Order: sequence, then C-alpha cells, then structure tokens
Amino acid sequence: MTAAKNLSIVIVGGFMLFQDMEGPEVILTPDTGRASPHQDLTLTLRDKKSGIRSVTVTVKKNSHSLVVLDSAFSDGRREQRVTFNLKDAGLKDGAFDLEVRATDTSLAGFGKGNTTTRIYPMRLDTQPPRVSVKSMPPYVRRGGTGSILYSVNEEVERTGVKVGDLYFPGFRQPSGDYICFFAFPHFLTVAQYAPEITAVDLSGNAMASRLVIRPLDKAFRHDNINLSESFLASKMPEFEQEVPGEMTQLERFLKVNSELRTANERTLLEVGKDTGPAMLWHGAFQQLPNSATRAGFADNRSYIYNGQKVDNQTHLGLDFASLAMAAW
Repeated sequence: MTAAKNLSIVIVGGFMLFQDMEGPEVILTPDTGRASPHQDLTLTLRDKKSGIRSVTVTVKKNSHSLVVLDSAFSDGRREQRVTFNLKDAGLKDGAFDLEVRATDTSLAGFGKGNTTTRIYPMRLDTQPPRVSVKSMPPYVRRGGTGSILYSVNEEVERTGVKVGDLYFPGFRQPSGDYICFFAFPHFLTVAQYAPEITAVDLSGNAMASRLVIRPLDKAFRHDNINLSESFLASKMPEFEQEVPGEMTQLERFLKVNSELRTANERTLLEVGKDTGPAMLWHGAFQQLPNSATRAGFADNRSYIYNGQKVDNQTHLGLDFASLAMAAW
C-alpha cells in the first residue's frame, strides 16, 4: 500500500508538472525604456505552478550581443529576484534591446521547462538633466520661504530643492515648467544655508546646482513661560488619553510638550509630503481683523516651574489673538 501510495504521488506530481505549459512572469523595474550604465535594474520572476530554474539577460545592438546576466536557481522557489546593471556592456548613448529569457522547472519540453522571452526596447542615457531657472527670489530670510520657477530639458523621476537634509519637491505645471517652494529652516544659520536645485532623470542620472540666493538672518524671540499649579490642573486632564499612566501633572505636561509635540510635528511633515501639484489659493493670506501676534514662528520658550527651568521648546506655529465677535 505504501509503494502504491508513493507511486500515486509521483504520478500526480508528474502530471501537475506536465500540466504547466506557461513560462514565468517577467517584470523589469524600473521599466522606463531608459537606463544608465550604473543604474540598478531589477528582474522579478514568478511562476504559479513551477519553480524558477534560470534567467539570462542579453544586450543586443545592431549585430552585436552580450550576456550581462546568467543566473541559475537551485532552491526551486516560485519567485526569484535579481539585480544587474549595464556598466560592463560597453554601450554608448543610444538605442538597444534588452532580451530577458526566464525558464521554469516544469517537465515541459522533455524536462527543459517553459521559457518566457521578453524584449525591452531601451535607450542608454549617460547625460544628466539640464535645469534652467526662470525666476527666483533675490534673498530668503531665516525662518521664511522662497519659491523658484524652472524648466528641465527631459522627463524626470524627481526634482526639487535640497536644503541640508530636507527635500522640497518641485511640481510640474500645465506650462511644462516646475515650481518649488522651499524653506530657510529656523535651525540653520546663514553660513549653513546652501539650497541646491536637483533633478534625477528616468535613467538615474542626477544633477545638483547651488542656487545663488542671499540668505538674510533673523533673530527669534525668547520667552519664559511660568507653569502654575492651576494651569496644570485645568489643562493636563485633557491629555490623559494621549499620555496615559500614573504621573504628576507636571510629568504629563513634560511628556506632552516633548514626546507628543515631536510626534505631531513628524505627522505634519508626513502629511505635508502628500500634496498636489497646483496652488489651492490666490493672492496673499489675510490676517484676522483686530488681531495681534501672540506667538511668532520659531519663538524659543523656556518653561519655568517653581522658579526652575524644566523644559525648552521651539514654537513652530504663528498664533494670533483677536477680540470676541471680531467682524471680517
């Protein structure tokens, strides 16, 4: 019975392998039709019924051909992923074909397996994009924002202005030009401020150029804020769900003022990245009538409790105070 059962399993398994008459699925990433010699290209190979046996990638241009990838897989997995580039292909800028041949482990073709052949028409591009600035401000003040209008000579994967570790994306307009709003962060000094216009094309070629903008300094206000027992008792219960646990009202305030504030700022930065390409306003922003600034952007605040400094934070909003029922 055991031998018969094993034979049945072999017959069923062999039948299933012979039933597989389709070659692997082949996915090239990025599939833009362009590449540079050092750009990483990734092949994802999938087969629902059999494992992946091998893959070969050949560069073909005119009558010449060169194998740039030849991999065999012994683990029998139904999905394989390999990365390669064209740095040793000896290509010059221009058109060529990328041939991908992927074979599975089925018993089709007398055990040779099913093969999928994909031809990708490609163009080698080694030239970085060229940016032409059309309009930008003569200066940007610390804590403020500038805008720049520019064009790029080719389609790009991304473009924008880089300021230190911050990146401000540019957005393509109906005219074909790009517009980008970028900041002079309050935490940078004039000497540290060095905005760069950047662009990366579909082949991965990148350019970066320093923007000639005069940075102006600004001194930010410093305030001492006294924390009274009545303030803590009235406000901190509102944050018991956000900051749970047994603690004093002062301890809860310090967690809210540091940990919760930092988390909120991080969330706002992430939300701000999901934006549209067009401005959703016209003209200058209007201030609430009969209002006065109570707290400015980047004000530095020291928090005092019982005569001792217990915290220090930077205010990243702009607060206005107005009269009740003030009319527009």
